[in-house]
Amino acid sequence: LLDIDEYTTYMAFEQFIVNTDWVGTNTKLWRSRDNGRFRWILLDTDFGFGLYDYFSPNYTHYTTNMLQFCLGEGNAINWGNGSGTKYYKFDEESRWKTLLFKSLMADDDFKRKFLAKNLMLLGGRLQPDVVETKLDSILELVLPEYCATKYAKDFNTDNNVKTIRTFAKNRPEHVLSHLESYYGGEQTALKIVTNTPEGRFAMNGMRCDGATFDGKYISNNLLQLTAIAPDGYAFKYWKVGADSVVTTPTFSTQVAGDLNIEVVFEESDGVDNIENTINIVKVYPNPVHDLLFVESTGGNILSVVIYDNLGKVAEMEPNNRQKAEIRTSGLAKGIYIVEVKSEDGVVRKKVVVK
Repeated sequence: LLDIDEYTTYMAFEQFIVNTDWVGTNTKLWRSRDNGRFRWILLDTDFGFGLYDYFSPNYTHYTTNMLQFCLGEGNAINWGNGSGTKYYKFDEESRWKTLLFKSLMADDDFKRKFLAKNLMLLGGRLQPDVVETKLDSILELVLPEYCATKYAKDFNTDNNVKTIRTFAKNRPEHVLSHLESYYGGEQTALKIVTNTPEGRFAMNGMRCDGATFDGKYISNNLLQLTAIAPDGYAFKYWKVGADSVVTTPTFSTQVAGDLNIEVVFEESDGVDNIENTINIVKVYPNPVHDLLFVESTGGNILSVVIYDNLGKVAEMEPNNRQKAEIRTSGLAKGIYIVEVKSEDGVVRKKVVVK
């Protein structure tokens, strides 16, 4: 078992920084010994942000197509994704290095998750001004310590910082271009807002960090959105474009052009229609070890969201069935809130994971 959401974020970030000393090397992962899910560790990223030579076999330029690199395709081949010593190639010997990512990208759900995570990062934490602000804050801390390293006399701080800034400024447009090519569409503007700052939503199963997304999407691709109501609120409807309204918490649309979307929540006691719904939605076993079952004897289940004690989504399994099966063996022991939205309303129940 692996933590798909964490792996998706890990792959998107490593590809963004063009760490070509990786995918088949410099890889570490960990998991809890109590049937935990594997999570990857960000490790040895000195090849990132263009700090090594651009030419073969390093390929660290901000134009490098890392999607191809991690799929075992294209012309950028080195020890990270291929086999050889001086001259590198893709062959059966190196196939294992790109096998996991390539296999996952053959799955439509993961493929959409990966697209969403890339676009969230490009529209948020990896925006050039955000990266520059973070770089400046780090420089302020580490510059005084350069004199303590044996490389200080040969280290040109100004040139390296300039390289990082240039990389951060130019990399996003090339990542978007690579996504366009791979996903077979064109960049379109996508703006998603909520009517309350605490409201959240998920794109293709990946939870958005804030209450707003203002970035890009790739046309000719499916976009799935799931509303996540904050405490004290309940989902009311989605407003799509100027006059289209969707009343289910999860809906999908094939993106053809620019989109403006709003998710509207309304104040609630926290459990919509609970009097009518609680007896027709069952969540069991409780406590749970490996598998959690959710059953509805009434309307179809629209979504199931699991929150930990910090309010963070630990699992999300949207579905349109009357029975859902969710693996919990990768969750840490503790108390969680399971929110079940069905056609009959919303129920939230406490569940203990052992």
